[in-house]
Amino acid sequence: NELKQYDKLHKKVTENIYKKICIIGGGHVGLNLGKVLSKKCNVQIVDIDPKKVKLINDLDNKNISAVASISEVNKFEVAIICLPTNMDESASTFDTKIIEKSIAEIGTKNSSALIVLKSTVNIGFTETLSTRNEIIYSPEFIREKSAFEDALEPDRIVVGCKVVSPKTYKYASTI
Repeated sequence: NELKQYDKLHKKVTENIYKKICIIGGGHVGLNLGKVLSKKCNVQIVDIDPKKVKLINDLDNKNISAVASISEVNKFEVAIICLPTNMDESASTFDTKIIEKSIAEIGTKNSSALIVLKSTVNIGFTETLSTRNEIIYSPEFIREKSAFEDALEPDRIVVGCKVVSPKTYKYASTI
């Protein structure tokens, strides 16, 4: 019976992958992931660096664009956070303020969007958040010198969440 439910869910989800994705952070993880996802989705990358925004907008790819703020993003179904997290040596934890701020902004813009964390965070971080958005953790395993190839053909994909829902399953089908 569970197998039939799984097969039914799998068929429904694979026919309907996410089409509108917002990536927060246009560094080597966000940009390369965006380029890969733009092969089958519309991707908007948010980055505060005007040079990166121009570089992305100058790409010869109609499915990818960049803006400087989450408030400028058009409709999106998934927000993927690819932001740096520096180690706070005094507290022996990662500084996640920028991620927390982005999650709040995403929730304000679209409270039903799935949020995917690619950034390195402390164990239990997602449990401390107060948001209506569903959040999953899916760390990136890419090397700087081969980031595009690693994003295109990852040797592993890890997705962590409290409950496997249709949204998380749909995300797994999208990537």
